[in-house]
Amino acid sequence: MPYDIIGDVHGFAAPLEKLLAKLGYVEINGTYAHPQGNKACFMGDLIDRGPDQRRVIEIVRNMMDADNALCIMGNHEFNAVCYATQKADNAYVRPHSDKNFKQHEAFLKDYPLGSPAHAEIIDWFKTLPVFLDLEGFAAIHACWDEPHLQMLKPSLNAENCLTDAAYLAYADQTSDTYQAVECLLKGPELDLPNGVSYTAADGSERSVARVKWWADPDKDVNKRLFIRAKDLDASTKDAINQLSIKDTFNAHAQDKPVFIGHYWMSGTPKLLSDKLACLDYSAVHSGVQVGYRFRGEATLKPENFI
Repeated sequence: MPYDIIGDVHGFAAPLEKLLAKLGYVEINGTYAHPQGNKACFMGDLIDRGPDQRRVIEIVRNMMDADNALCIMGNHEFNAVCYATQKADNAYVRPHSDKNFKQHEAFLKDYPLGSPAHAEIIDWFKTLPVFLDLEGFAAIHACWDEPHLQMLKPSLNAENCLTDAAYLAYADQTSDTYQAVECLLKGPELDLPNGVSYTAADGSERSVARVKWWADPDKDVNKRLFIRAKDLDASTKDAINQLSIKDTFNAHAQDKPVFIGHYWMSGTPKLLSDKLACLDYSAVHSGVQVGYRFRGEATLKPENFI
């Protein structure tokens, strides 16, 4: 079956609908459908940041209900569930701090915490699988890593969705569930040397850096991190290069194409390898939604980015 893989939307309906139209989808009876039977596959992070939270969810849910789309869980849907989930001590799995509220504010404006609409949509988020492993390709939000997938397996149901118990287990940062979710949905990170920080794409100051887990392991460490070269002076770069990235990651053992989102890429879309493509080119900042037209090819083609 032909698939159209679509990256992080983050509440921006206009770029999404423009991309769907460009891919040939037509809205009929309230849902987008492709005249040739193509199916969309959304990479998660439907919510937060943008002005059209309800419209984006409406588009994706209606397509899924009509069997015109699949969708996996992104870290923002996961965070939303954790923000709504209370532990035995009545504290929330994701604390209601100013920082977390600000990140989640656009979603909570449309789905106020405690409202029936919020409870219903949180239940729907729980039905989104952590990953897809289909005949022709695999999809996961941030990082495909077999050891962490095996670690998470006891926390998944038969549809590869997290169980209710998994969200409570995640609250324990020493648990296998926490370690696996952090890698698979948020991507591996590296603690920077003491006193070293940088400004991330969302404007926050960070002392940990996202790892380009697909990068050549022979490269200097600073080139395998999501830190702009201009943010590093020579001494800081040297200090980072003394660190080691312990884990090695692979994209489904290279036996089929893997699609990811999450990483706020920029510029002209390009493949990370001939088996790996990221579809997140930050609709938040660029106003452009990126997709990949997958037609069963074993080797991905850069010209298939849309």
